[in-house]
Amino acid sequence: HNGMWRIVDNNNMKTYVCGDGHLYQVQTPIAAYTQLAQTLTPLRETVKPSEIYQLLKPYPIEALVLSYVDATVPEWKREKIKEYLLVLRKIQPFITGKDLIAFGQKPGETFKTQLWKLFAAQLDGEITKKGEGYSHLLKINNNG
Repeated sequence: HNGMWRIVDNNNMKTYVCGDGHLYQVQTPIAAYTQLAQTLTPLRETVKPSEIYQLLKPYPIEALVLSYVDATVPEWKREKIKEYLLVLRKIQPFITGKDLIAFGQKPGETFKTQLWKLFAAQLDGEITKKGEGYSHLLKINNNG
């Protein structure tokens, strides 16, 4: 009715919506769950919290919950999913873009990289308060 078309590729479990001259892939929770299973395959038990965060952040909550309750997923991987769901995804960065600007940084690609390195260090327990974040920023700027 609205000029949009829906295309379903059952073989690859993908759904596309076509309209306004563009083709958009729509990821259903089941499709995301299937993709997440492949993403979890190479995961090692020694994975850092920042790596878990980066790996699981793109997935919808439903896909993560489905994987968490899936008995075929090894217990330690389900624990990593649980850690992301209950702890990691709720953590707010100590250092924000506003802090970097106040520190004299200019927004850009380096800016984004610095923010991620600071947040990853925080997730991994290397930074436990804002002041430590500034010290870590100086290390990042000096060492790259």
